[in-house]
Amino acid sequence: MKTKFKVNDTIKVNNGVHTDEFDFDISGYVGIIKNISGDNNEFYKIEWDAITLNEMDLSSIQPEALQQYVWCFQLLYENEMELTAERCTAEESKEALNKLYEKIKKKDS
Repeated sequence: MKTKFKVNDTIKVNNGVHTDEFDFDISGYVGIIKNISGDNNEFYKIEWDAITLNEMDLSSIQPEALQQYVWCFQLLYENEMELTAERCTAEESKEALNKLYEKIKKKDS
């Protein structure tokens, strides 16, 4: 099945989109498509970019989500996102993610 998006596209989450498991509002988050899966290519794995990661309020994320690191990516459907401009490099996003991992480790200690 032909998809609207491709791996490495930068996307912005549409208004009103919440995570399924933890019911957390992710409207406006920006990330990169890292994988497309499902029988009809309906699932898009999104990893958040550095700006989104740096703006995250970890205190508003449920503890079990923090421990599972599910806050750093999301599976989305095609109708939950739109293409947008790239805002930072993959290296910047990796650095931001590593800093958040360290914050969480300190918090759990």
